[in-house]
Amino acid sequence: KLTHALKDSLGGNCNMVLLTNIYGEAAQLEETLSSLRFASRMKLVTTEPAINEKYDAERMVKNLEKELALLKQELAIHDSLA
Repeated sequence: KLTHALKDSLGGNCNMVLLTNIYGEAAQLEETLSSLRFASRMKLVTTEPAINEKYDAERMVKNLEKELALLKQELAIHDSLA
């Protein structure tokens, strides 16, 4: 039941380790098989961890303003040639 609740949290931008509990009792056979099937499927999940970068809003605005000025200049050159 816990693995079912966590299925949406697995993968993405993280390293993960999956531990599966199994029981030797016949009464828990169905739960054990379900957990082992889930673990088998999770082995196939690939993740690509990446560094979470914090963006400086002021720096981003300045960079976008520079890019906008460059594009306006490029557009003016294109209009003058046309």
